[in-house]
Amino acid sequence: MSGTEPHSRGARRILAALAGLTALAGTAFVLGGQVSTPAQDVADATPPPESVIIAPVTREALVDAVTFRGDVQLADSLPVQLRSGGEAAGVVTSLQVSPGDEVRAAQAVASVDGVPRIACPGPFPLYRELRPGDEGPDVRVLQDCLVDAGLLAEATADGTFGPGTADAAAEAFGRVGFDLSATVSDEQQTALASARRGLVEAEEQVDAARDALDVLERSDPATDARRQVATAERAFEAARDTVSSARREASPTIAPEMVLVVPSLPRQVAAVSVAVGDYLGTTQGDGDGAGQDHILLASADLVVRSEWSEDEAVPTIEAGTALTIPDDTGPAHDLVVRQVEAPTGDRTTTIVWSEFTTSEDVPQPGTNVALRAELGTSDGEVLTVPLTAINSDAEGRTYVHVADGDTGAAEPTVAPAAVQTRRVGVETGMAVDDRVAVVPTGQDRLDPGDMVVLGSG
Repeated sequence: MSGTEPHSRGARRILAALAGLTALAGTAFVLGGQVSTPAQDVADATPPPESVIIAPVTREALVDAVTFRGDVQLADSLPVQLRSGGEAAGVVTSLQVSPGDEVRAAQAVASVDGVPRIACPGPFPLYRELRPGDEGPDVRVLQDCLVDAGLLAEATADGTFGPGTADAAAEAFGRVGFDLSATVSDEQQTALASARRGLVEAEEQVDAARDALDVLERSDPATDARRQVATAERAFEAARDTVSSARREASPTIAPEMVLVVPSLPRQVAAVSVAVGDYLGTTQGDGDGAGQDHILLASADLVVRSEWSEDEAVPTIEAGTALTIPDDTGPAHDLVVRQVEAPTGDRTTTIVWSEFTTSEDVPQPGTNVALRAELGTSDGEVLTVPLTAINSDAEGRTYVHVADGDTGAAEPTVAPAAVQTRRVGVETGMAVDDRVAVVPTGQDRLDPGDMVVLGSG
């Protein structure tokens, strides 16, 4: 046993040493990814090769356009008040319209105390009762309304209330079952009848005086008879004037409250805030509905309202600027800027009103739409480069650096900083977004597909 022990101890020492080496080797393998040599550290600290961005020259038509949004709404709304006439009770007896209806010239919208109220376009309301024989601008307002309604020939609209105007007015009110002769009072009819009787009596007196003159023509009393005839004739003329005046007073009358004058027609009924049976009161305004807006008539035209706060950039547009609604937001439509309202008073916003130039299939009120304004276009297709490709020297000459070789890239790409370039002088033109039109100067050449260096200085 003793002969073999030293050998066994040596073997054990060798095995222990091998085990230690194996463990160190394993540890080194595990830590290999975390431990680096000084040479590796130097390599890792070296920056990557320098590079530049190059982008292609293109040929295209530049369009300087701006897009913004707006809400479609009715152009304007006008409140209309129904009024009673004279000392009448002022009760709404019928309504001929409701929200959404279109109102045209000479169309009845309501009745008060059984008398219709018709709508008419005009610059001012009627200011007196109109009867046959009247003349003036208010008569012309009524006549133009009747012309628009197709009830009166335009040639007869001369500011004089003649038989044609009387017939046309009677037809307008007759459409809703109202007889204009109902505007003649019993007192007026009695006065006319009395005047007619007086005219007959005066005519009889003239005839009697003339007969007496014929008998006495050759005698001295004829002088007195002539005087009697002259007196009778004057009485007859006075009676005829009385009849004419009474006839006029007894003619159908159009009172101011019977005609609702608004600046333009047709219009759309936006709201009705009165009902049949409501009491408006007399012209003295003693009713619950006196002085209130009863019918809201909106323009049939549609506009688009766009608004910017004081913190927002307002597009450089003005009245007359052409607009379109792009196809991608619905049917395409053409518009024009009607008005630009700058901030004023308590309002700090800028408002732009645009109106449609076509009336077919326009968006409904309340629709939010995108609007596009073309502020300028290039003269056909031009060479363009990115704005960041433009450089200028100390003399103020502008140029671009064109990379040599054909990369075949259609989009901006990365190239080594050592890429060979040539300087091409250019004149700049219209700029839109991040691109600018350029024209090569002198003998320099620049073609679509050439790659220019961005931000090269």
